[in-house]
Formats: sequence, C-alpha cells, structure tokens
Amino acid sequence: MAASSWLHEDFRSARDDFMRNLKNPSKYDFSKFGTVGDVYDAAEAIQKKQAQTKTLRAVKRLEPFINGLKEYAATVEVFVQVKPEILGLIWGPLKFLLQVSSSLITAFEKVVKVLADIGHALPQFQKYASLFHENDGVNRVMCLFYVDILELYKILLDFMENRRLNVFLESLWPNIRGKISVVQANIEQHKMLMTSHVTLEHVLQSYNARKRAIKEYEKEEEFRESQSFKAIFSELSPETYERKLASILQESTVDSGGWLNLDPAFEKRPDTDEKSSRCIWIRGIPGSGKTFVAANTIRRIQAVHKQVLYIFLTYENQALGAVINVFHSLIFQAVKGDSSLRPILNEKAQSHPRKMSSDRVFVKNLLLDILKSSGPTFIVVDGVDELEERPRQLLLQELLQVVDASLNSRLLISSREERDIERIMKSRSVSFRVDHSNSKDIQAYVDVELQSWLLDLQSCGADVQMLAAVRDCVSSIVRNSQGMFLYTKLMVFLMREQGTASGIKAELECLPDGLDKAYSRVISRIMQKISPSLRKVVKRILQWIACAQRPLREEELLQTLAIEAGAVDFTNGRKEFRDIRMACGPIVEVVDDVFRFVHFSAKEYLLGTQSEHFLNIKEAHVDAVLSCSSYLSYRSMDLMFDMDSNDKSGLDDAIVAGDFVFFDYACSEWLWHLQACLSEGVSQDELGKLSSTISRLADIRGSNHIEAPKPPKFLLDKFVDFRGEPEVHMLLANVAMQHESAQSGLLDDSEGAHSKTDPLQLLSALRTLRQHHEDLVCPDYRHKPECHCNSLGQLYGASPFYCRKPFCEGYWRGFGTKAARDEHMLIHRRPYLCPEAQCIFSKIGFRSKEALKRHGTEAHRDVVRPKPESVGSAKAESKNDNTLFMLEDAIAHDDLSIIQNLTSSLFSLTSDELHHPLCLAAWKSSPETLEYLLDVGRRPWDNFTFEHSLEALLATAIETNNLPNIKVLLAHGADAHGVAHLDPGFQLQILRRERQGSLVHRRELELSSFCRALSLWEPDLMRYLVDECGVALPKDVEGGFCRAPALAGLTEEEVAHRFSGIRKYIVGDTAFDRGVGAAIMYKSVAGLKLSLENGGDPDTAFNDSMNVLFRAVDFGTNIGAEMAKILIKYGANPDVRNKTNYHITSTAGMKKVEAYFGATWDEIVRRIRSGEDIQPVKLR
Repeated sequence: MAASSWLHEDFRSARDDFMRNLKNPSKYDFSKFGTVGDVYDAAEAIQKKQAQTKTLRAVKRLEPFINGLKEYAATVEVFVQVKPEILGLIWGPLKFLLQVSSSLITAFEKVVKVLADIGHALPQFQKYASLFHENDGVNRVMCLFYVDILELYKILLDFMENRRLNVFLESLWPNIRGKISVVQANIEQHKMLMTSHVTLEHVLQSYNARKRAIKEYEKEEEFRESQSFKAIFSELSPETYERKLASILQESTVDSGGWLNLDPAFEKRPDTDEKSSRCIWIRGIPGSGKTFVAANTIRRIQAVHKQVLYIFLTYENQALGAVINVFHSLIFQAVKGDSSLRPILNEKAQSHPRKMSSDRVFVKNLLLDILKSSGPTFIVVDGVDELEERPRQLLLQELLQVVDASLNSRLLISSREERDIERIMKSRSVSFRVDHSNSKDIQAYVDVELQSWLLDLQSCGADVQMLAAVRDCVSSIVRNSQGMFLYTKLMVFLMREQGTASGIKAELECLPDGLDKAYSRVISRIMQKISPSLRKVVKRILQWIACAQRPLREEELLQTLAIEAGAVDFTNGRKEFRDIRMACGPIVEVVDDVFRFVHFSAKEYLLGTQSEHFLNIKEAHVDAVLSCSSYLSYRSMDLMFDMDSNDKSGLDDAIVAGDFVFFDYACSEWLWHLQACLSEGVSQDELGKLSSTISRLADIRGSNHIEAPKPPKFLLDKFVDFRGEPEVHMLLANVAMQHESAQSGLLDDSEGAHSKTDPLQLLSALRTLRQHHEDLVCPDYRHKPECHCNSLGQLYGASPFYCRKPFCEGYWRGFGTKAARDEHMLIHRRPYLCPEAQCIFSKIGFRSKEALKRHGTEAHRDVVRPKPESVGSAKAESKNDNTLFMLEDAIAHDDLSIIQNLTSSLFSLTSDELHHPLCLAAWKSSPETLEYLLDVGRRPWDNFTFEHSLEALLATAIETNNLPNIKVLLAHGADAHGVAHLDPGFQLQILRRERQGSLVHRRELELSSFCRALSLWEPDLMRYLVDECGVALPKDVEGGFCRAPALAGLTEEEVAHRFSGIRKYIVGDTAFDRGVGAAIMYKSVAGLKLSLENGGDPDTAFNDSMNVLFRAVDFGTNIGAEMAKILIKYGANPDVRNKTNYHITSTAGMKKVEAYFGATWDEIVRRIRSGEDIQPVKLR
C-alpha cells in the first residue's frame, strides 16, 4: 500500500531536521551503514576487541531495542514504502553510538542500558499490522516513532560529543537521562495512538505535544540549574572581578602592554612541554603599571575569544588571596563563561557542600577537572606581592601545580620583585620587566595628559612661552620616570599646580628621584599650601584610609571628621563639608565610590621610615577605637537603642538627615580596631583613654539582662591589657564571644533574639537601623514620587537591603533591591538540625534531609574513643574536655587563629589526648594548621611517644588523600616505611568513612604508609609520594596492595588501568607471592588475578596452617569458589592438606564449592585444567 506524497515528505523532513540539529553534523556519514547487519558487525568487532577484559555484554542487552527497530523498519518498508536512505538512518547512528561509546566503558554501559529501556517501550509493530489496512492515520503515527528514534539518537550523539565526558560523566548523565525520559514518554503516548481511531488532527496534536514536552523539559532543567548555581554562588560569595577589570581599563588611558604580544614567548601554545613557557611573570618596580598591563592583556585575550580567568588582589582585602577563595573565583568565572559546566558544579557542591566551602584539595581538583575539559585557558593573577608573605607563597605554589597538571592552561603572574616571589617564579617562568619595556606606554599616557593641559592653558589665554615650557616639562618628566607610570602621574600633578613658566622651570631643576621622593614632594606641597587646621584634617583622613578594615565611602569619612572623642554628641554638625580629593591630592583616589590610596606603595611610604612615619598605624587604630566608641555613645544614637520608643518618625527623620552614616562601620569594626592597636602595643596613657571611653560606652549601651555563658580563656587572653579593669576586661571578652558566634552562624537572628546575647545591644540597634532604612527606600528601581532613594543612596550607599545572617558576605555588602536580597535569603533556609547537642550543626542545620543524613553518617557514627588518662581532679578533666572540644572544632573548621589562642591550654594535655586532634588535623586541616600543631606537639611531651605517632598521622593523611599534609608529615620525620599502628577508634572511623562503610580488616591497622598508599590503587598518590616527596622504594612490598575496598565497584578494565599505574612501585622477589596471600585474606578476586598474572605462586602459604587454595575452599562461599578456580587455572596443587593433615576435600567449605559448580572436586579440577571456563550452576 503506497503512502501519499505528504507522508514521504514528513519522513524526509524529519531526517533533514535530525542531521541539521546535530552538534557537529559534518562529522557523521551514516550512508555507509544501512542495515541491521552493520550494527551486529560493529557489536561483534567491539566484543572481540574487549574480549580479554570481558567488559562488553552488549548484544544480549540490546536485543529488545534492535528487535523493536527491526519490526519497525519492516513495517515501514511494507506499508509506507519510504526510500532506503530513510530507513538507513535507523541503523547508522546506532552503529556509530556503539563504536564511540565502547572506548569508555562507563558511558557504554549507560548507553546500552538506556537503549534497552527504550527497546522495552517500543511497541510490537507486527501485531499492529492489520491496523495499517484499516486506518490510514496509523501510517502517520509511524512518522512520529521515526522522529522519536532520531531524537533519541540526537541526544546520545550530542552527549558522546561532549569533550568532558571522561571527567564528568556522572555529573552530566542525569540531565541526559531526563531528556531521554521525555522521549520515552512520547513513545508511550504514540503507542496509545496506534490503538485509537487516529486522525490527522491527532497526529498533529501529538507532534506538537512532543516538541512542547522536550522544550518544557529543557526550560525546566535550565531553570533548576540556574537556581542551583545562584544558590551556590550566594553561599560561597566568590569575587568575580568584572567590575574591577572594567574600572582599571577605564582608568587606563592607553593600551598598556602591547609590547608583550610581540614577544615570541608570550605567543607560545599553552600545551607545550616546557613548564616555564606556560608561566609568565610580569615583574617590575612599584608604580610601573603592572596592573594596567595585566588588565589590557586580559582584554586582548578576550578579544580573540579565548577563555581568560583573572584575579586582582589588593592589600586591603587579604582574605581574597586565600588559596580556596582564589580557586572559588576561578571556578565560578569558568562556569559563568560556559553554562554547560553548571551541572558539574551543582552536583559537586550539593554532594559535598562542606568540602566545596573549606577543602582546598577538593576545590583544586574540581578546578583542574574544569580546566582539563575546557579549551586553552589563561589564568591571570595580579597583585600577588600585596598579600602577606606566607599566603602569597602558598598561592603561587598551588597555582603552579594547577598549571602543571592542566597542559592547556597558562599562568600570568603580576607582582613586584619580592625575594620570596622571585625564588618561586625564577626557574618556573618567562619573565618580563615592565619598567624596562613600557617607555612607549608612558609616552602615550603623557601625550594624553599634555593635550588636556594645553587645552586648559589655551582657554586661560596662556602665551607661547608658557606652552613651550609645558612641552619641555613633560619631556623631562618622561626622561626621569625610570619606567614608573605613577611617578609620571604625580609629577604632572605637581607641574599643573604651577601657574607660570618660571615656576615650571624651577620645579624641573630639582625633579625628585624615585617614587618615595615623589610622594615626599607631593605631601610637602599639600601641607605647605593649606592652613594648620586643614593639615590635621588631611592627616586624619589619610589615617582612616590607612587603618580602615574596609575602604570607606566619602560620606563615612566626612562623618568621622565630625566625631570628637569623649564628647556626648556631635558639636559642630553631623559631618564636615570637605573636598577630600582636592585636600589630599593625587595620594588618594576614588574607586567604586570608596576612597583608597592611589597605590599600595603610597601606604607603605606614609607608614614607613622614608616619610619619618608621617602616619602611625597604632595611633590610627587608637583614634579609630576612641572615635567609634564615642560615636556609639552619642545621644543622637539613642533612638536606635530605645526599644520601647514609638518615635518611628523621629528615627526616620534622623536617618534621612544622615545621623547614622558611620554607624554600620562603627558597630561592626570598633572591636577589630581595638585588637589591632593592642597587637601593636599601647602605652599606659593610651590604655587609660581606651578604658575610659569603653567604660562610658558600656554604661550607656550595656545591658544587665544578658543570657550568655562565661567567655573562654582564649578570648579573655586577647584583652589581657585590661586585666586591671575587670569589668571592661569581661565586657570585651563577651563582645568578642558574640562576634565569634555571629561569624560562625550560631546566633538566633529572629526578632529580639540579639538583645539576649548582645552585651552592648549593637547588633540589635544595627538591625533596627537597617529595617527603618529599608522602609524608607523603594523596593526596586521603580521609584515613587518624592522618595528619598537618591539622597539616602548618597549617604548610605546604593545597597540598602542586607542579608540577616552576620556570617554572610551579604550582611556587610547588601543588595540593590529587596527582591535580590529575598532571593539570596533562600539559601540560608536550613530547617534540618543535627540532634547531637554538642554539634555545631545542631544550631546551623542543613537545607535537606539528605545533607543531614550524610552529616550523621560522616560525623556521628558510633565510635569508641580512647579515654584520656586521668590528669588529676575532676575539675582538671573538665577543663581538658573543654580544651579538646574547642581544639577539635577549630581544627575541623581550619581556624588557626583560635588554635593559636588555645596554645597555652594545650600544654595541660597528654600525648594520648592530643593524638585524636592531630589525626583530625592530618585528615582535614591545611598544612599551616598541621605545621603549627606539630611544632606545639614536640615541646611538652615525650619525644618517643610523639615521634611514634607520626606514622599514624601519615597513615591518616594517606587514607584521606590529603597530599599537602603528607608532605608536611614526611618533612617532620614520619617514616613512610615504618608500620603505623592505627588506633581502633578515630582512625578506624576514617577508614570506614573513606570507603563508604566497607568493612576494615584488623591487619589494615598495621601497614607501612608506603604499602597503605599502594593499597589505595591511586597512581597519582604514588607518583606524589615517590617523585614529589622523595620517598624511596622498599626492598620488598607487603601484599597489602591487594586490599579489596580499593577495588570495590571497579570494572576489570579499570582495575587493569590502575594497576598499570602502580606496577612499577610493587618491588621485591616475593611481592606478588604476598599479593596472592593478601588477595585471599581480603577476598579480592581482581587482586588475586593480577598477582598470579605477574608471577605470584598459586601454592603460597596463607599462614602456618594452610596454603591459599586450602583457605579459599575453606571459606565455603561463592567468592572462595571463584578464587579456588583461579588458583587451579594458574597451576595450584589441588591435592593439598593442612598442617593437621586434613585433605582439602575434607573441609566444610568443599561441599559448597562443589554445589556452586555442580560437580565433584576432581571433575572441577579436570575441567579447569582442560581449559574450560567452568561456570556456576545458576549461570548455565
């Protein structure tokens, strides 16, 4: 029965749509494979190729799908009579899918399984054959099935095209399976159409419904991914630096660094084998324009559509330079630039939320996986020298490791030539000296400035002599700049201050040499031309900019000038009206509405000996404390602290007037300034002023109804200078404890809750201020008539809607609209609390039941901890318990500052008591934290006990794959070949956790660290130990490398691949003999095969009583039977007895082995020796 022409057109159109919509249609030529025979040929060829590993069992599992397609093809051929190229498209893509996926076993298994599932969903077309005669509309349904099959192929082919498949298969597959489920549902719908009285209208409706279902699924999936990404982004709050880059480029009046592109070393491909050529170091003296070069380099790389990830570090925010924060930023930049990476990030962050936020190794591995699966990538990090020495060293080392491991990546570092940076970078990079190469850039900048200057002079009627003097002046500045942009900028500022040609010539005759003298000249000129009263103002402004915890806005700085320490209220208005930029000259600049020094070197100069300490950082912090505490005591602030007041309008009027511009900063940072000045060492006079001002603050704002425990000793120790003032001393410790609780997320943020724990009611007052401020502004960018939004934005900033969680970045940063803040708040919903009262998550909670369950499994599995020895009285024991609890909590959160504060308490602990925290540190902490604890640990305890425990710590670090800590422990003297005696408590918990609950053999508690690492079957770990850490190979290796837990869940191909990576580390004449015995002990079939294949003796002794074959049969289990079979295959003597002369056939397990194979022992041996692959009875 011939089909009408429109039906043929539908099939042809479906084929054309399929080919056109593939990701890479030019890659495929399906015309060569047009029959089911081609599919069978491909499957047979794949089976032969993988026969040795026996990983392919495809044809049987694919039969439902292939049979369904065969019936479909036969039916279409008879009743629709389409052309051969239409039917050929049923078989060609299937053959291609099998061939491509067979190279990756996990992907192949998933493809085969999903095709099998679809095969069961396909109808038995031959049973419906009569319908094609009775109802012509059924023919139309056949085209719908054709579209379904092609849609299935398209999804799978596009999936196999993904270059990240081998790295992120498990993360990407759920989305693919979801799309296929939509196709599967469509097939079920189309099956129903075949048995109904289908019409053309039904077919059209179904066709449109199919397209709609797929689009809706994709739209929903995109929305879910977007929401998850936003939640993770909000929780981790990584800095993305987009605004920073835009600001730098806007400030850069010339295209700095064009000379860099002309150098052959810069243009080398990133995948070169030369490590040094993949790392570029832009170095130079302060003020030479390194940041401008870095920013313009980023812009040029972006212009040619290459991926570039960038970081701009500053001295103002040291936290952004922490390795994990840098990695977070790089990851989120990469994901933001490629939305296909979102499922990967979402899966990692949701499966391992704590690791994502705090585990540097985990985050680095995720970054590496992303980089390896991306195209060529440039990583640019500017301002490394502005970090403190130890953090920048660690950052550079980690970044170099990332680039070494990702061959398609290059690294560009921009910094001054600090000695420690040079030591790390010199041999690892190609360096470019900016101040030796930027003369053209400086000339271009000066030309722009010159044109502006000349236009200004001409508009004022300047004569030819003046204009000529200006041109000569600019040329002299360029010659004297020595490659320093900043020097040039400062000198142009000084010259423009001169109003005559003779004044310019006088300046030129004594141009300063170098940046420090340029700063000196600028400061001197500023101070000379202003009144003595204004000099104090300028110095105070610079003092605040130098010491502020965060950069201050102009309105905040102006209000600080109106604060008088010790006063009861403002005396001369709420702020001083000053032009800060004019007063301070080019020493400061405004970036993102906040004031900062024009360069890091400006702060160094003002605080250093070069300026004879023009500013004193201790005095700056003392003044900040006095200003903040006085301000918080002012009567003008009373409206916020009066909880019973109903004067809402009065508070609103004060907000609009700007009374509280500085309140947010003073409230949150006054204690930080106090700790900063105490760390510098204060005089008795300064201490008296501080104590008096803080006492007054306590008298005015203090509460007598605080529900808080006594602060711990380490917090009291922070303020030991005030021990002569007990009330002030206790108050400060209580305030610090509340700050610690707030930062840890342990404060109840419900209405009125802060007042119960807040000694000075500051957080409660801040909440009141923010709430009233919110009520005064429009919730979004659509403004009401006569609203206060503009004036309030100038006074308080453009982000008036704050997160309510003090530990969150959004609590300090704020949001521009109410909707943005409310959406952000959703990430803090954590209704599932840990039931363990002592656990920090009993207060913080989790967002899902699954997360709470994971936490319970990992953190609160029943463990018997070794009890510490008695150290005296019950009081002393209680004290030690508290110390241990705080220490372990600090280690778990890698909070070195708290650990350092606990140091004095650690000396009361015994070595046994310290063992558990040290194990925890080896597992979870950073190298810096572990180093500190090890240094502390050597002093108060017996050396033998301590040294002996190093092997146990090394074993812990190896089991948890904490590579940096492995290196630390080896450097401290841990012996990689010494036997580590793990305790059966905490370290047993680690082993179980790392293996998802697998049983742990008692002998695993006593392995050398080298063999323990080997037994994890991680080639990268072994390479790290031997190549990176310099651990020597032993003379002979224990058989522990055959541990079953490491091989559980792996296919034989995966086991073989891992073995090839660790084979060279298995040394010694008897290593594989031991491997045979260990494989039997651990019941590892894969380990047994590999040991025998590599020369292991099949008759080796299991123990003094029996050999391995006897023990395998004696198990009386299926695994024992399979191992016995393997041993016989490799030549084991089947006629064996044990030490007490029992024959192997007399064991209780023999009956089970014979039952398993359905034959007598003699028959089993005969058949195996004849070459038969004897199978269990139930599989025959």
